[in-house]
Amino acid sequence: MADLSDLPHKAPSPASRPKWKRYYVKGDIVPFEEDATHEFKGHRNLSVEDVPPWAVGPNNKRTRRAVSRTLNGFLNTGKGGTVYLGITDEGHVRGLNLTQYIKDHMVVAVDDLMSRYTPPVASHRYKIRFIPVVQRDATEEQIETLCNYDSSIHIDPDVRLKPHILRMSNYCWCDRDHIARINSRRQYPIAHYL
Repeated sequence: MADLSDLPHKAPSPASRPKWKRYYVKGDIVPFEEDATHEFKGHRNLSVEDVPPWAVGPNNKRTRRAVSRTLNGFLNTGKGGTVYLGITDEGHVRGLNLTQYIKDHMVVAVDDLMSRYTPPVASHRYKIRFIPVVQRDATEEQIETLCNYDSSIHIDPDVRLKPHILRMSNYCWCDRDHIARINSRRQYPIAHYL
């Protein structure tokens, strides 16, 4: 339905983008830089335990930092901030492939992470938003379809209740489900999200 990998049309310019929902264009550079309230992460490793072993180099030096470190800094300043997952350190929009199960995992993982701070961070003090990332050559119709797409219609509601594996660098069942769908070529819209 919304596989945007081989679209024939050019994406609308920023000035002519529809106002119905926010989205990013894959490959674009965001119009702001990292600073005291904005952090870019090209991955979705929230806690130190989520960082895979291959991301630890010689002398136990990490080549990938967990998002929790940045969130801790935002909490300590009292100003807060925004972490953009799926944007590289240079500001390039890459996005992340997230199924509904993986989005559910991300929500549970953030809630778990925030509960581990001392004192725990109340859920009304933070927000999790999934913003679509579209291909550069997407048409307005395709962008609108993706922005209004409800990924929960393509999943089994009973499976959605299955507990997620947190605080581990190993894949959770939701990641393995996503890989199986890709390998079996089961058709369902894949969107890149931030």
